[in-house]
Amino acid sequence: MADSSNFIIAIDFGLTHIGLAVGQRITNSASGLTTLKANNGRPNWNEMDKLIEEYSPSLLLVGFPLNMDGSKSEMTEKAEKFAALLRKRTLIPTCLVDERLSSKEAINIANGSKKIHGYKATIHEISACLIAQTWLDEN
Repeated sequence: MADSSNFIIAIDFGLTHIGLAVGQRITNSASGLTTLKANNGRPNWNEMDKLIEEYSPSLLLVGFPLNMDGSKSEMTEKAEKFAALLRKRTLIPTCLVDERLSSKEAINIANGSKKIHGYKATIHEISACLIAQTWLDEN
């Protein structure tokens, strides 16, 4: 595996599903990892920990669901709390990435995508990829 400092993990936070993608700074690209089931925004932490341990990212990104006018919503506050908890649990730098319009774009991508080896990425994974790609393109 490449130098772990080159990896980031992006997370599309949701109350029932949490999408994950891994991004690489060397290639400036991201790919979907998986979608974890969540209970009121809480994933199975053992599954989350295994993925984080496997990729040893230098940074965690959490989608920041702002309203179109830039204002916060109840979901924005839940994402902020999730990011803070993730930072505390992993001790890995964690930042929020504006994800406005990513869900709509993810649905468009998912509707047009094909299965690869019998697997089709979920909207949540695609959203996580978009979050990672947004950060990679800006940094």
